[in-house]
Order: sequence, then C-alpha cells, then structure tokens
Amino acid sequence: MEDIIKIKYRLDFNRLKDTYLLAYGATSEEYLHELDRSIADRMRNIEAEFDNEKVVIKTIDKNEKNTYMYKEIFNIKKEKDCYLFFISKVQFFYFKFSDFSSEDLGKIDDILKNFYEKTQGEVLAVLENYELNEKRVIAASKIIYKSLNIVFLILGIVLTLLHQLIYRSIWISILTIVLYTVFILFFLKFYYKNIGKRIIKSTNKNFLYARILFYEDKIEVIAKRKMGLTEIYYNEFYKIKKTKKGYIFLIQKYSFYFFFYDEFKENELEKLNSALSGYM
Repeated sequence: MEDIIKIKYRLDFNRLKDTYLLAYGATSEEYLHELDRSIADRMRNIEAEFDNEKVVIKTIDKNEKNTYMYKEIFNIKKEKDCYLFFISKVQFFYFKFSDFSSEDLGKIDDILKNFYEKTQGEVLAVLENYELNEKRVIAASKIIYKSLNIVFLILGIVLTLLHQLIYRSIWISILTIVLYTVFILFFLKFYYKNIGKRIIKSTNKNFLYARILFYEDKIEVIAKRKMGLTEIYYNEFYKIKKTKKGYIFLIQKYSFYFFFYDEFKENELEKLNSALSGYM
C-alpha cells in the first residue's frame, strides 16, 4: 500500500501574499486585501493529500475535494522553501516545506522531482519593474511617428528653396534653415512630451506597472497592481523592431511595449537578440 502524505493549512492573508509573490514575482497589497476579503471563512481551512500519482485538495469545512494528477498539472515548480503547483497560468497552489514533516518532505520530493525537473521553457530575461512612463512612451512615439519628422524635413527644404527663389540671398536661406530647425526641434519636443502625458493619463494605473518575462517564443506580462498574467507569442505581434535605444514590440500600429537596452543584463541581451532575430 502506497504512503499518503497529508498536510493542513489555513489560507490567510500572509499565505496569499507569499503565494502570489512566488507565483508571479510581484504582489499588490490592494488586490490581495480585496481577494482576502472575498474568501469565506469556510473556504480557508485546507487539507492536501499526496500519493505517488496525484494530489487531492480538500476544503475541510465544506467537505469538497478536487483531484489533480501530477502528469496533468500544467507546471510543478520547486522553489527555495516551497512547491508551486500551476493547474493553469492563473490557478495555482502553494505548499511550504514547513507544512511537511522532515520525513514526509523527503518522500514527497522523491515523487515530485520527476515532474518539477521538466521545465516549461527557459526564461531568457526578466524585467522586474517595468513601468509605462513618459520616457518610455516618448522613445516609442519617436519611432512610431518617425514619418512626421520626414514631413517636417521635406517642408523645410521646400521653404528654403522658396526663400532662395524669392530673395536670392544665401544668408537669408541659411537664417531660414537655422530658425526653422530651432522651431521644429522645440515643436517636436513639445509634441512628443504631450503624447507621453496623454497616454499615461489615459492608462488605468493597474496597467502601468508590470513584471515581464521573456522566453524563446513569447513574453509573459504580469500586472503588479491587478495581479493578472498575459501571454503573448512573438509571432502574434504586429511588428518587433530593434532600434537605436531599445526593442519596440508593436501589438498593433499604435499600441506597444518598449524596452530600453540598459534594462537588461549583457547576457540577457545576447539571448534576446538570438531569440528575436527570426521575428524582426
């Protein structure tokens, strides 16, 4: 007869916080307090039974059970002091090593190592504190609206030629070019800054801050304020460009993620360059 390992725990606020921090690498106090308040007391006392093939999660006070076969679980991770069972990208269970006796911990690890050693893809790079701010929006806008710069350049050339035809003076032409250039530089600076302010102001604060993971074929965007996860494959983007200052990932023509090169470590950039080369 196979051993059945049992643990019990209470799903309180601190456990929720630890769970989301390990699962997403981010926490939102506001979101977690709201989640904690939504959990009825009869749903908090949990018992988990582990055997060689499955885990059975029981809500003690309601006497409800759910069974999950290890081989069917999306991902099982072993962290520094816990196991994470991802039933899906947004549903997971958190089992602390301290929930087990030392003897049972050794037994369960022997069982689970065949599953947690199977990876779901190497993480190439991580941006722990991505923020959609004015600097990022302005950098991306200059790329998206670069045709605007070309229009002003052509207009400047036309005006200069007209001045030359009218006044036939090289000095007036030079003065026109200088004044026009100064005007355009100030205008574009104001224009892009205004775009940045408008985009930030119109974006819900829940989507301004994120943790972003890069894989060989996709990115995962984890919203820090709302604790949601979005998975986007590289081939689903409208366009991915490598620019002078960073990568721009266009969801559609005017919707984007922009990543500065200096946000990554050198070895992360090398891996990203290799992974993204087939999509640019």
